[in-house]
Amino acid sequence: MEHIPTISDSAHPRPRLEGASSDDLARMAYASVGELPFLEMNDGNRLGYHIYLFLSGQIATVADAIYEAKARTALHPSELERIIVGRLGASGVAFA
Repeated sequence: MEHIPTISDSAHPRPRLEGASSDDLARMAYASVGELPFLEMNDGNRLGYHIYLFLSGQIATVADAIYEAKARTALHPSELERIIVGRLGASGVAFA
């Protein structure tokens, strides 16, 4: 999967999650990718883990997490990013 630059690559929005435990971060990360159309279940699990790494500050952007996970899906990476950021926002993640 080719890395396609997105707005978040230049803006680097950082999540603000005061008081969230690692369990809370994991729950939010896996919920943000739930029910997306992946080739295999493990693709979704791998992307969920990389979103967790983003939320915990170990990956710079959602776009980087998507690229590094290399999850196989019919959705374009920018569409995945839009969906995931929207779901994270609905879960209470505020981007700085």
